[in-house]
Amino acid sequence: MIMNNSKELLSVVLILLMCFPMNAIPVTAHIAEVVTDVSGVYLDSVEYVLIEDDSQRVLSLQNGSIDMIVGYLPSHYNDDLLETDDVIVETQLRYGYEQMIVNCLKYPLNESSFRRALAQAFNKTALTEPYAAIYSPNDTELLLHDVLLPRINPYTAEGNLPSRYYDQDILLANQTLDEGGFLDNDGDGWREAPDGSDFSIYIEAPAFSYFLSLGSIIEDTLSKIGIEGYFLPTDFLTYEDTLVSHENFDIKFWRTDFILGEFSVIPPNSQTLDMEFLRRHTSDNYLLHNLNPCNWKNSTYDYWVSVFFNTSSEVQRQTAALEIQKIWFEECPSIIIHSLAEAVGYRTDRLQDLHVNTSGEFVFPWSSYLARLMNEEGGPIGGTLRIGYGNEIETFNYMKAGQRYGTIGLKESSRDILEHIQLTLVNLDKNCEYIPWLAESYTIENNDDNPSIPVGKSRITFQLREDAKWSNGTQITADDVSYSLTYYAQSAQYGNPIGTVFNQMTAVYSPLPLTVLVEFDVPYCYLDLSAFAVANIVPQGTFDGIDYSDWEDWNPILGADNFPMGGPFILDSHTPGERTVLTVNPYFFNLAERTTPAAITSAQDISFDEGSQGHAIQWNITGAYSGTYEIYRNQSVIDDGGWDGESIVFNLDGLTVGIHNFTLVIEDFYGMTSQDTVIVTVSNTTTVSSGGLSELPLIAIGGVAVIVVVAGTFFVKKKR
Repeated sequence: MIMNNSKELLSVVLILLMCFPMNAIPVTAHIAEVVTDVSGVYLDSVEYVLIEDDSQRVLSLQNGSIDMIVGYLPSHYNDDLLETDDVIVETQLRYGYEQMIVNCLKYPLNESSFRRALAQAFNKTALTEPYAAIYSPNDTELLLHDVLLPRINPYTAEGNLPSRYYDQDILLANQTLDEGGFLDNDGDGWREAPDGSDFSIYIEAPAFSYFLSLGSIIEDTLSKIGIEGYFLPTDFLTYEDTLVSHENFDIKFWRTDFILGEFSVIPPNSQTLDMEFLRRHTSDNYLLHNLNPCNWKNSTYDYWVSVFFNTSSEVQRQTAALEIQKIWFEECPSIIIHSLAEAVGYRTDRLQDLHVNTSGEFVFPWSSYLARLMNEEGGPIGGTLRIGYGNEIETFNYMKAGQRYGTIGLKESSRDILEHIQLTLVNLDKNCEYIPWLAESYTIENNDDNPSIPVGKSRITFQLREDAKWSNGTQITADDVSYSLTYYAQSAQYGNPIGTVFNQMTAVYSPLPLTVLVEFDVPYCYLDLSAFAVANIVPQGTFDGIDYSDWEDWNPILGADNFPMGGPFILDSHTPGERTVLTVNPYFFNLAERTTPAAITSAQDISFDEGSQGHAIQWNITGAYSGTYEIYRNQSVIDDGGWDGESIVFNLDGLTVGIHNFTLVIEDFYGMTSQDTVIVTVSNTTTVSSGGLSELPLIAIGGVAVIVVVAGTFFVKKKR
C-alpha cells in the first residue's frame, strides 16, 4: 500500500527519526553526496522546428536555418552533409541492440550447442551492414555486440570475455554441431537432430526496411553448416504478439530498446540504465505474458540475478553481472548482434558542445543543457539552439509520451521535447553515472545499516535542495515528491507506463519539508534508482480531479492551464504544425551564472511639435531574462512594472514643450542591469526671434548634458 502524508503517519515517522537519527547512519550505508559541477543552460532558448520532409530538414541544416537534426536521418544524405562546411555527422548510441531471439521451448532449438553453433556461424558484420547503411553515418565503426547488457551500461562485459562471436567461424560451428550430436546420418546434406529426427528452422524478420536484405545472408549461412533453414519475412503488425504471448516461432529478429524510465529530465537519449529486464528472463517468468520471450530456463542464471539485485556489495554485484553475461554468452537464448545507433547531424559555426561520441556521450538532451554560444558569437550566454524534427508533438501529457502506440514505437517527438522541462530526484550525467539532482543527497539503507528497517526491506532517504523552485518561483517540497510518486504507483494498475516500474516500492512519505523517505520490498534498492528516481516530479495538486484510472485524460494546455515546471527549460510557446519553443527556467537550481546584461536598442533622439500625435519611444531588449523595469523622466520614476522580454513602448503624446530625458532601466532575474536614454525635444509652434532661438538650444543642451551625466551615475545599480 502506498501511504500519503497524514498526521498519524507523520507522528510515527518523526518518532522513528528521533530513535534513529539520520546523521548517525552506519558507514556501510550507500550515501550519495551533492554534485555541484554540472551547471548548465547557457542558452536563452531551444526551438523545435517541425520539418516533416527529410530532404528539407537536411537542406535546412546545410543552409544554417537550423543547428541540429534529431531522430531518424536517412543515411543517403550523409555524403551531402559530410561535404557541407561547418556540418558534422556522428553516431549516437542507443541503450539497446539488435538480436535474434531463439525459441528455447522447441526441440532441437532447446539444445545450447545448436544455438551456440548459430552464433559462431553468422557473420555479424554482414548482418549489421544493412542496418548501418540506414541508421549510421558513412565510415562509422560497426558496433558489434555479444553480451546481454548494452555497451553503454557500466556493468557490461562487452570486450571482457575470453572469446567473441564477431567473426564468422564455419569450421568451429560445424565442430560444435558435431559434438552436440547434430549429424547428417542419412547423407541428404542436412543435419538431423540428436534424436535422429529431421528438422528445419525459420528465421523471421519484419517484412520491411533493411531486414529484407538479410534473407540471402541467413540462408547461405545455414546451408554452410548443414542446417535446413529459411528466411521468413513476416507481417510486422502481428510480429510482436508471437513473442509476448509465447506462440509458435523458431527464431525472430528483434530490435530491443530498453525504454523503462524514459521520463527523466536529462537522461542520455531518453533512457535510463534499466536493469529490470534481467529479471524478465528468469525461470519464474517462464511462459508468462510479455516476459522471457526466449522461453528459457537456467537456475544458475536465476541465482546470479538474485545476487545482482539483492546484494549491498558493489564487488558482489559486479561479479554477478559478469556471471550473468557469461551464461548468456555460452547458452545463447538469444544471439545479440550489434548495438543500436543512429546518425546525428549538427552545425559547428555558432554553437559548441553539441558533439557526441561512441563511448556513451550522447547528443541529446545534455547538448541542449550544456550547449553554448561561441565567444565570437557573443557567448557563452544566450542564443537559441534550433532543432529540426520530423513528427508533430502529439501530447503535453508526458505520461502518454512514454506510451507505446500500436506495435510501432513511442511518441518520440513529445518525449524529446518534454524531457527538457521535467524534474527528477536523481539524474544520469553524460557518462551514464548517477548524480543527485533535485535531491541534494540520498542515502540507501537496509536492516544492516538501520535497525528500524525490517529485515529484507530497504529505504532511500532523499534530502531535497533548499534552492529548488518551480518555474513560478514557489518552493519545491517533499510533499510534491510524495504526491508525484504516489500517483504514478497507484495509476500503474491502469496502464500508466511510469508507474509500471514502481513494483518494488511499498511506501513514500515526507516527514520533513525537504526530506522524502521511500521504502522497498527488497533488501537493497540501489538498482531501483533507475526505475523510479528518474520519474518526473510535479507540484502537489497537479492531478487533483484526475482519477488514477484516468491518467491519460490529463491534458495540460500551454498558456491556458497552470503548468509549473521544474526542469532547466520551460515551455514558452507551441504553434501546431510549425514549432515549439522552450526558454530557460530562471529558477532552475543548477543554472549557469549569467554575466551578460541585456542589450537595449532604441530610435535616435526624438523631436516633434507640441500637440502633434503618434509619438512614442520603443525600446527593444535582447539577451536577458524576465525581470522588472523602470522608466525615468529627468530622474523621476514615471512608470515601472514586470518585464517578460518583450519590447517596451512609452507613449509621448501630450508631452509639454521642453527637452526631456527618458531613461529605461532593466533589471533581470539575475540582478543584471541595463539602461538606455532617449532625449525628446518638444518644440513650441509659435514663431520666436532668431536671437531667442539661437540662445535656447545652447542653454538647453547644457542642461541636458548635466542631466545625462547625472543619469549615467544615478541609474547604475549594484548587482545582486
